[in-house]
Amino acid sequence: MERAAVIGLGVVGRTMLALGGEGVVGVDRDPKRLDECRGLGLRVTGDFADIAACGLVFVCVGTPRLDSGRQDTSQILGVLEALPRHLSPDAVVAIRSTVTPECLPEAYPNPIVVNPEFLREAHAMEDARQPPFVVVGGEDESARRRVFDWYRSSGVEPGTPELACSAVEAMLVKFASNWFHAVKVEFANLVGEIAEGLGGDPQHIMSMFARDRVLNVSERYLRPGEPFEGSCLPKDLDIGVATFKDLADVRLLQSVALANRARLHKKPRD
Repeated sequence: MERAAVIGLGVVGRTMLALGGEGVVGVDRDPKRLDECRGLGLRVTGDFADIAACGLVFVCVGTPRLDSGRQDTSQILGVLEALPRHLSPDAVVAIRSTVTPECLPEAYPNPIVVNPEFLREAHAMEDARQPPFVVVGGEDESARRRVFDWYRSSGVEPGTPELACSAVEAMLVKFASNWFHAVKVEFANLVGEIAEGLGGDPQHIMSMFARDRVLNVSERYLRPGEPFEGSCLPKDLDIGVATFKDLADVRLLQSVALANRARLHKKPRD
């Protein structure tokens, strides 16, 4: 396994340390985090100078939300600026943090890739060892391969799919995943509210819903392109809003209907 460093020792960073074992060193400026990691037997330091011999660097610093709703990029940009001074020119920098486009440098002294994580906070180690796939995005094929090789030689389950793509695609698949999870949670809560208001069992309804693996829980309807039309989907959205607005917060349905109508107006007509 290639020697690696992990920058940022939150949940994601600690998971990477545990995954890589003795071949990985963690870096953080927070003395409390460093002490906690040392107490777990993990190799950590507060000095970038200690990672000079590492061939891979996984950047896992926080990217919190500002009051404006935009991303606070100060930590990630600060780390990306500082790293090249401490690394060999062929060391690969892998951005594990969830980042927006302004965090993707157009030119960088080192090979750089985007390697998003797909971890549930309460099951981070389990998800790290058994991920649905490993995504590495960037233009440098050799850099992507080195990151894939590192995961293959760490504790990741053998046979895990390896998905190579551009840096932008890697960035967006992370956001798409989280947006979809959020929509699913609100959708289930919406159905639950309506079900309870009508005397139905929300869990039973969603259990039946999820048994359809052809349309409901599948790749169907997840291909970007045309807005939906026809006699069923537009009608049932409008009926759902009008009928159940007194039983539940139906703004999810309203926003879908409005967004789709806007796409229909943009659609070129023959």
